[in-house]
Amino acid sequence: MARRLAVNLRILPLNPFVMAILRCTLLVALLLVVTLFATPCLGTAVTPPGLCRSDLMQCRKRHLRCRECVLHCTRVANESHVGLSTITRRWASVCDRLQR
Repeated sequence: MARRLAVNLRILPLNPFVMAILRCTLLVALLLVVTLFATPCLGTAVTPPGLCRSDLMQCRKRHLRCRECVLHCTRVANESHVGLSTITRRWASVCDRLQR
């Protein structure tokens, strides 16, 4: 009975083209993992007014995230210009009524 030694086993492909594809795949996987762990929980693409609006929709439709809606919309109202602050204060009051 012939025993195969670990040295004789072909673990990685010997073809240069297949090795290049394997390296590219591993590089893409590594970049995706780094991107996943480097971004914050809510992501930086969501603007505060967008977050306020999405919380408002969740609160109005499903009565979820009403407390967060009040907090986010009040914060946006305090930090934004007059037109946006008027709308977001109204949204905060709507969420506050739905929260109770």
